Amino acid sequence: MKTVGRISGIFFAAVVLSGCSTVRYVRPIEKGASVVSVSLGGPVTQVGGKYLPLPLLSAGYGYGATDHLSIEAGLHITSALFGVAHVDAGVNWAALKTKGMIPGVVLSPKVVLLSNFKPHESRAYPVLTPSLYWKRGKHLWYTGAENWFERHTVRSDGNRQPHHWLFIPFIGYGISKGKWQFQTEARVYMPNLSNEVGPTTNLGFGEYGIFGIFLGVNRSFGGGER
Repeated sequence: MKTVGRISGIFFAAVVLSGCSTVRYVRPIEKGASVVSVSLGGPVTQVGGKYLPLPLLSAGYGYGATDHLSIEAGLHITSALFGVAHVDAGVNWAALKTKGMIPGVVLSPKVVLLSNFKPHESRAYPVLTPSLYWKRGKHLWYTGAENWFERHTVRSDGNRQPHHWLFIPFIGYGISKGKWQFQTEARVYMPNLSNEVGPTTNLGFGEYGIFGIFLGVNRSFGGGER
C-alpha cells in the first residue's frame, strides 16, 4: 500500500461512512418548515467481481430557522448496526439564492462525531461544505465539495497523521413533486489520495480517489409547496 494513501482507520471510516450522509437538501428550507431525509448508497466497491455502490443507509432532519439559515442533523444507521456511533450536526447558510442562471451559494459548517465507544479511538471532525445550486421549476442541480479537517497529529494506530485536510467533491440532481423531492448524487472521495486503503478494492481514477453514488428522498412538512 502506498504511503500517500494511508490514513488512520478511524478517519477513513469517517470519510467513507460520510458517504451515507443524507443526500443534501441544498436549497434553503422555508422558515418554520421541516425536512426529513433518507438516503441509500456509498463508495463504489468490488463485490463478487463487480463494482457496486455499498448500500449504506442514513436519515436526516432539517429545520428552517430563518429564510436563510437551517439547522440540520444526521444519523448513520448502517454504521450504528455495526457498533459505530456516527452522527453529524450543523447549519446551512444560504448566502445567495439562485436567480435564473446565477447559482445560489450555500455554506454548510458542521461537526461529525464518530465513536466505537473506545475513548482513544473516538473522533470529532469539523467539516465545511460550500455548494452552488441552480433551480428551474421542479428541477435542481448542485455541486460543491466537503472539506474535512483532521485535528489529531497521531493516527488511531499510533503512527503519524500526514493528512489534515481531505476534500470530497460532489455533483447532484433533484426533482420535486409537491412536498417530496427525489435526488441522486455522485461524489469522489479524496481524489488526491490512493484508493488502496482498507481490505476492499475501490473504484476511482486509477489508483486515486473513490467514486460514490447515492439516492435520496426528502419530505417537507410545513410551508408551501416549492
